[in-house]
Amino acid sequence: MKVLKLSTMMMGLALLGMSGCGSSESTDTQDGGDVTLYKISPGAYCYKITGVSAVNDGCELGVAGLVGQALPGNYDAATGTFTLGTEGSLGGGVIQYNQGTLVRQKGTVTDSVDPTCSWSQQDTTLVTMSADNQFSAAVTEVQDTIAAACGAAAATCTSTWTWTFAIDGTLTAPGCK
Repeated sequence: MKVLKLSTMMMGLALLGMSGCGSSESTDTQDGGDVTLYKISPGAYCYKITGVSAVNDGCELGVAGLVGQALPGNYDAATGTFTLGTEGSLGGGVIQYNQGTLVRQKGTVTDSVDPTCSWSQQDTTLVTMSADNQFSAAVTEVQDTIAAACGAAAATCTSTWTWTFAIDGTLTAPGCK
């Protein structure tokens, strides 16, 4: 009888092990389906902009011309927070099940060349992982209360675009170019 109970328990553990629990390859999503989960390496790295699409550049940011450049990204494994861009310019947030929303709270930005040119800015970036350390970032940037000294045609503008990124493991975040 002890052998039968032990055999039943071992069979149960074996079936549990085959069900995918704890696997780094896939896991159950919130809706019950399986999905391959991708990772972001902990720490500060440069992420190269490998492509751009869906550009509507109402703020004249020139985002299409930045393909090939790199932005710093920092994943804090202790908090689960990923921050993207110089000083978090594209926002920070948690990525779960290969998706996340990074938010840069609205704040005042001043032009480095002309300190009388300033505006309020908020960025929201929707991240979708496509492979380990690779993702797309659909960005919406809203600028308002643009000072007259900036010479802008309007006091408010919105830019939207999607960049694709891949880690550049040869550089650390402070050296991104």
